[in-house]
Amino acid sequence: MLLAAAQKHLSHEPNVQTTNRKIMAPNPLGATWELRVGDLRVYYDLREDDAVVEIIAFGEKVRDRVRIGGQYVDLRAEND
Repeated sequence: MLLAAAQKHLSHEPNVQTTNRKIMAPNPLGATWELRVGDLRVYYDLREDDAVVEIIAFGEKVRDRVRIGGQYVDLRAEND
């Protein structure tokens, strides 16, 4: 499900904000974009020079935190 959604949403104009895609504030992952798929999140960067989407992490949104690899990660801006 998540892979199919990522392919669908990121294969065409992954650098355009939509209801499910947004630019992120600075965060510990270093991701610049977030894709929302229900309670799941895909964090990614774009390499515009060669049109590559680089997926940095994916996880499950749980209240105000995201569980990535079995650990909770606070994605608020690093300088908050």
